[in-house]
Amino acid sequence: EQMREMITSNTHAQIDDSFVYTTSAAAGHCAGYYIERIAAIGSMQPERSKRGERALLAMSIDFSYIIPPGSVREFRRIPVMKIGPEIAMRYAHTYDDLPPIMQVFCKVLAVVSQADYYWVPRARVWEVLNDLIAEGVDEETMDILLREMCELYLVKVWAEGGLEYVKFQSPALADVAMDVCTPTQVENICKAWSSRLRPYKHTDFRVPMCLAWFHVVIDPCQTCRTKKASAVKLWRESHSVLLKESKKKNWSVAKLNRWKAVLAGEVEAAGSSVEEVLGGDFSFGDETPPLIPFGFLGVWLYRGPIGLGPLGITISIIAEQIAMEARYFVDDGEMKAQIRENMASATTRYLEETNIVENLLSSYDLGIDDGGHLEKERELIEQLAAPVSQREQIFQKGDDFLNKLMQGFVEPRLDRLRELCANLERKTPLPSFVTDCESKAIKTAYEIMFRTWCKYDISKLNEVDLAQHSLMILATRGWQARATPEPLRHLAEQSVARLRNAVMRKLSGGQLHFAGRQQSSADLKGFLLTTALLYEAQDSGKYEA
Repeated sequence: EQMREMITSNTHAQIDDSFVYTTSAAAGHCAGYYIERIAAIGSMQPERSKRGERALLAMSIDFSYIIPPGSVREFRRIPVMKIGPEIAMRYAHTYDDLPPIMQVFCKVLAVVSQADYYWVPRARVWEVLNDLIAEGVDEETMDILLREMCELYLVKVWAEGGLEYVKFQSPALADVAMDVCTPTQVENICKAWSSRLRPYKHTDFRVPMCLAWFHVVIDPCQTCRTKKASAVKLWRESHSVLLKESKKKNWSVAKLNRWKAVLAGEVEAAGSSVEEVLGGDFSFGDETPPLIPFGFLGVWLYRGPIGLGPLGITISIIAEQIAMEARYFVDDGEMKAQIRENMASATTRYLEETNIVENLLSSYDLGIDDGGHLEKERELIEQLAAPVSQREQIFQKGDDFLNKLMQGFVEPRLDRLRELCANLERKTPLPSFVTDCESKAIKTAYEIMFRTWCKYDISKLNEVDLAQHSLMILATRGWQARATPEPLRHLAEQSVARLRNAVMRKLSGGQLHFAGRQQSSADLKGFLLTTALLYEAQDSGKYEA
């Protein structure tokens, strides 16, 4: 539920139960690793689409994140090596530094964790370790081993239903441990697990699935025909126990279908037919709902660059209204009217703010020489604001927003603004819109960031120190961005905390995938410059916010 709240509060999208369960379990319930996984999956989508492979992640037409039917197993089993090389390297170093007994423990747990839907009882892990280590592992040694590995944040132990279970804190360590296992080690560990789990195959539907996985995917000792026959029998046993348990515990249809999807994924991954193995009447609600194009997610998650100050907020609002237009396309009530009203006011303000910024750039010889360039931008904005009659036209709007407006107009403008900021450093007197700015916090932060005269000794500060100092001024003086007439998702807000995160935090690979690029102190300069410029223009009546 915490994972669901994190996603919905940041994206305003709905999430089905299967998505929450699968993504949080696959990420080991680690929010940071979850972000990296989703970003990696997103970057894989275009190539998978070209190869004709089904998507691993999608958004339905009602803006709910889903894992398409048949993709659950592959979604869960993406190894850390494909998610982030830096994460894999970090856990590889961690594994190399472990003592031999801990490395063996990691390998034992990693093999059974490949069937990552199975909760591993602590007692079974202890039994398998004793089967594999000649001198054995006594109970006291096992207690010490688990305690130390918990203190190192390698594994987690928890109790439920009178049993203790063990799992990796992060699935990344399981992938690393599995990667260093030799084929002989994998075979021996699988045999040990099979002998220890087999007595429980009639009490837990997940056990037969694990045993079938050992037969088909790992254990090379049996002939292909024998492996398939053994696996089919185990899958059918799993299905039978699953139906009995769901009836006994009065599961919801959604929960039962979720586990049926896991079972079907195991059968398909082994190259077998679900219909042949589990019967023609086997189903798990596998009808794929209508989906929105994957590229449109970029519009839904878009946040305007902080370097454009209030203009960046306006761009975020335009992106959100395009996404909302698609989400509520079939709505004929107040919501659709409100979206059109918000889009009209945001696009009008965008043109006014753009005109003011361009006039400033032109006054410093950084304007656009081509007079038709701004007219093309105006025409594009009018197209984005115009109502449409088909949902596909909204998706085209999203493509035009990302590829035409952002790439053709906004990003080049931001580059010219950064050049202006570099030219204004250490220049006095200050621009009139800075000296006339009503916000003293913005003015003082500008003086520090641009190294103009101020009462603080900033002569020896580097760019990072200047940014820290400027942000501290904004925070201590209680600066807040001015409200907009349209609703604004908190992801796109320009609070001091979000400014600091954008400028001072080095983004990971996954975060960079969503953010588009790393922002820096140069963007903070652009923020201070455009905020002072546009706020002064509002106060002097040049345009209305």
